[in-house]
Amino acid sequence: MVRNVAALLLVAGVVLARSQPDSEFITLVNPLVLERNGLSETYPEPVFANPFAVVGNQTKSASICLDCKSGTENVFLQSKLYPEWAVRSKYGFRYNFQVFDNLGQFVSKTSGEITPEMILKLQPDATGYKTLRFRWLPMTKDRTKAGTGVYVLKGKVIPFPDGMRAGAQGDVAPREGAVSNVLLSFGYLRQK
Repeated sequence: MVRNVAALLLVAGVVLARSQPDSEFITLVNPLVLERNGLSETYPEPVFANPFAVVGNQTKSASICLDCKSGTENVFLQSKLYPEWAVRSKYGFRYNFQVFDNLGQFVSKTSGEITPEMILKLQPDATGYKTLRFRWLPMTKDRTKAGTGVYVLKGKVIPFPDGMRAGAQGDVAPREGAVSNVLLSFGYLRQK
């Protein structure tokens, strides 16, 4: 069941919130993105294979790409505005995010995990939470530029290890109530 996150949810140290200016846990950093210089640049192949990256602040002035493939860091760490959402967490977690257009057509997706080692690389805020920004280079699954429009971000965040339990067959499964679902919308304006 997907919950439209209208209130704060605290699940095993990962807090999710609706995208409002006063939200403090999962927010859309750029709810409306206007493309400035186009996507006419040539990108390394790994960027086309996965046009998403997780970026965080290592210090107050230096950002670090936590999951960039070798040679792609400069693409995601540059100062361009990308559609971006932020997750604040104290612990590692697994994630799965999908982007759909306003008609419900699948556009792109990313999944992976943020390990405790990755979390340790980031600077905490006053409450001990670390902010991870998920950036999307607006490309579709077919490696074409995404068009102007409203997009829907649907996703899951599963904290671990506290959010996981051993299953009956020795498998690892999410603990009841530990999975947090996210459903947010944002706009993107492509220049060409």
